[in-house]
Amino acid sequence: MNPRLRKDLELLPLRLKGENYVLVRDPWGLVPEGRLLPFSFLRLVSLMDGTRSLRDLQLRIMEDMGGTLVTLEEVESMVKKLEKEYILEGSAYEQAKQDLIQQYLESPLRRPFNAGKSYPEDPDELRKFLEGLLPERQEPSKRIKALIAPHIDLRVGGRTYGEVYGRLPSSPPQRIVVLGVGHQMDQGLFSISKKDFLTPFGLLKNWKEASEYVSSLNEPVVVSEVFHRSEHSIEFQTLFLRYLYPEEEIEILPVLCGPVSAYLREGTREAYLELCGDFIQRFLEILKQYQDTWIIAGIDLSHIGPKFGDPYPAAVLEPNTREHDKRIISAVSQGDRDSFWESFARSEGRYKVCGFATLALLLEILKDYNAELLGYELWHEAATQSAVSFMGMVCYE
Repeated sequence: MNPRLRKDLELLPLRLKGENYVLVRDPWGLVPEGRLLPFSFLRLVSLMDGTRSLRDLQLRIMEDMGGTLVTLEEVESMVKKLEKEYILEGSAYEQAKQDLIQQYLESPLRRPFNAGKSYPEDPDELRKFLEGLLPERQEPSKRIKALIAPHIDLRVGGRTYGEVYGRLPSSPPQRIVVLGVGHQMDQGLFSISKKDFLTPFGLLKNWKEASEYVSSLNEPVVVSEVFHRSEHSIEFQTLFLRYLYPEEEIEILPVLCGPVSAYLREGTREAYLELCGDFIQRFLEILKQYQDTWIIAGIDLSHIGPKFGDPYPAAVLEPNTREHDKRIISAVSQGDRDSFWESFARSEGRYKVCGFATLALLLEILKDYNAELLGYELWHEAATQSAVSFMGMVCYE
């Protein structure tokens, strides 16, 4: 088989101490966190797309090196090393991945995958970190129905996280639906976890009755829960819930939303309801039975710039992006489902709103609310000339 770079790896250009590197991020954790490779690696592995043989690679590498001799044995050795390090697809990667999947599915717990990476693993350190994000809490005068929080890096979105979770009352409901984005979902519309979620502050129990009921639909509507294993969009929300309510009995229904646009016959609400109607109906039945239930959606908005496949820097795309985000936020604030879908059709997906499917579900299951926008930001990543936007919102009865 011709060498092929793993499609699920994130390769980020990075400058450190005057030198250029590539930072490798692996959703499965097989490549060690923080692994740095020489910047020349980016050009090398870009050649390994499954279309070139070892001989083809040898010739291209020699060409890039100005004719310097590179033997076929050297190329083969390099490829084997990259396969062993789980950077290339192959039997080593597939076996290691299947082992991780099996371990996850057999465990009764969803463990905090990102602890020690995206936030402190030690409870005391994490408590201080979250305390620094949260403003002084004030008891809300109206009953909360839903929250929309970011899922971007906690340090980047700290102010908005704080504004959102600072609005929560002293006592939570017993049951909370937590919606997230299935970033690694390459198939399926929804992934439901039936596991208890472990946080550095303790356990959040799974709302078993609900998770069993809404997950009993066939693929592609509901797919394996393995996508929850490393997903951060729900994990970040559980940190705040267990921190703010350390003693309360809370049951959560964790739902990841996948690449819905890939399954739609056309980009309309009608097509969405045709596809997801049974799933939505089950949700509505659960929420009608348990009306004192919060819904929390962990979403980000637009992703623009070269890092996300655009030919122009984010600074060039920013004005149009802000206008697009404004339309999305307005539609969500007003519960205007038609305008929400119209914005999707108009943009043709060019802004890569990773929370689109999550917001589409939220708008169908959340009824009769008044929304308050708590913040909107477009954060620029200088190293990649790219940007991500996000917002915070609370929905009251």
